[in-house]
Parts: sequence; C-alpha cells; structure tokens
Amino acid sequence: MWTDEFRLIDNEGNERSKKQIFGYIWSAFNEIKSTEEITYPWKVTSEIAKDDFIIDENTTQQDWRDYAEWCARLQ
Repeated sequence: MWTDEFRLIDNEGNERSKKQIFGYIWSAFNEIKSTEEITYPWKVTSEIAKDDFIIDENTTQQDWRDYAEWCARLQ
C-alpha cells in the first residue's frame, strides 16, 4: 500500500498545507477559511491520483468526500 501525500495550494500557487490524510487537508482548508478571506480557486494535489481537486465557491462537502474515496481506491 502506498502512502499518498496531499498538498493544499492557494490561488497564488503557494503550498498552504501538506498532509498524508486527505481529511486533514479538508480540516486545514476549513481552518484557513475561518481566519482568512479566500480567493478561489484553490486546489489539492495528490501524489498518487495525479489529478488535482479544484476548490471553488461551489465545492460541496460531498465533492470532498467523493475525491477522498477515489484517492483511497487508488492506494
């Protein structure tokens, strides 16, 4: 089983968080969002999935869950 590494990237391309568990990236994003004004889009990159998860003002909790499940299936 591979260990994935997720990176939370802001709209300017800065890495804001790096975690091995996707749920922790979601928590990090929510924490940042509660203290800063967010300019979208942001994204999450995955070492294994290679497809970026784009975060915008329309991203739902279900979108986060779907991406997490998809990444988990790849491991």
